[in-house]
This record gives sequence, structure tokens and C-alpha cells, in this order.
Amino acid sequence: MRNMGIQELALLMCVAVFAFVGCATNQIESDESDEEVDGATSALGELACTNTPDYEKSNCPWAVGSNCSAISPDNLYGSADCPNQYAVEIDGPWTHPVTVQYTAGWYAALPDTEGLCNAAHVDLTGYYFDQAGDMWHKVGTRNLVGTWHSVGSWCSFGYANGQSALQKTLNSSAGDDQGWPVTAATAYYDTIFGKVYFPVVAGIKRVN
Repeated sequence: MRNMGIQELALLMCVAVFAFVGCATNQIESDESDEEVDGATSALGELACTNTPDYEKSNCPWAVGSNCSAISPDNLYGSADCPNQYAVEIDGPWTHPVTVQYTAGWYAALPDTEGLCNAAHVDLTGYYFDQAGDMWHKVGTRNLVGTWHSVGSWCSFGYANGQSALQKTLNSSAGDDQGWPVTAATAYYDTIFGKVYFPVVAGIKRVN
């Protein structure tokens, strides 16, 4: 990764200033410990993100390969329970067993310089509800980072540090249905002033 140029650094500073002055557009158990990103524990996975999802979808077209998602209306998402994260819950219908993948993506215009691309991140946490014990479980977290492609000058997002897609197989037995998956996601530039948030899309994809 090359050093950020003066123009790119200035642009990030402007982005941060605009955001900071207001001009910016039950019980839970963990199945997986939080990942490490750049040597520091990710600040994802607040336990209360399942309390009040920002968006609930109850009639998802649940064909294999379908991705039921929602887009944050702006970059001012989150709550006291789930700060700076946009939470989407899928309520069914269910046919068990079903394997789901927790998805998230950048929903603003893609970064158009190498410095901005390298500073861009999308983070997500996946949850599901288990009727046995009447509790939510955290499946894990994932971190997507911007990668700049010099040929064609464009930015894409991929999983950090060798991570792969976050998936969970939801099962059903007598008196114990698993379901109601939730993805809580955030998109941001990591600047010298801190995180500057941008619109994000979060969803649940049926794998099989």
C-alpha cells in the first residue's frame, strides 16, 4: 500500500469535517469470538443489536441464491443499543434446515482514488434466534476492506485477513426452531479524525 497523497488526505479531512458538523448525508451467546483487524479487536457485535432492528422483512422470496436486503436511508443509522450499525432482520418463511449467509456492502458512490479506497471499510455481524433457551446467538463478525485496482482505476471490497463469508445453518427440531437471522452492518472511511460513516446495505442470502 503506498502512502496517501496530499490531495487524497485533504479529501479525507474534508469528508470527516462534513460528517462531524452534521452535513453527512433477551440474552445472547456467541458462536465465534470477534475477529482481529490490524491487531486490534473489532468493535462489532454489540449484544443489543437484535433488540430493535432498523428493518424487518417478513415475506422474503426465499429461493436458493436469493438475497433479502435493505439499504440505510442515509449515513445516520444506529441506535443507543446498536451504535453506528444498520440492523436487518429476516422473519421467514422458513423451511428447515436452511443455510444463510450474512451480507453487507458499500452503498455510496465507490471511492475513486487509491487513498480513499484503502480507507474504506464495511463491517458486519451476524445473529440468529434459537427458541431453545429463548435466546439470541452471535454467529461472528466479518470485515471487508477496499482494494484499489490500478488497471482501470477502480475500487472493490473483499474480506480482510483471509476471512470468508459468514454463514450459519439453521435447524429445527421439536420445540426448537432456529431462525430470524439479523445482519448488523456499517460502512465508513477510517480517517485521522475517526470513522466517517456512509450508507450501507445489509441482508441475508439463502445458500441452500
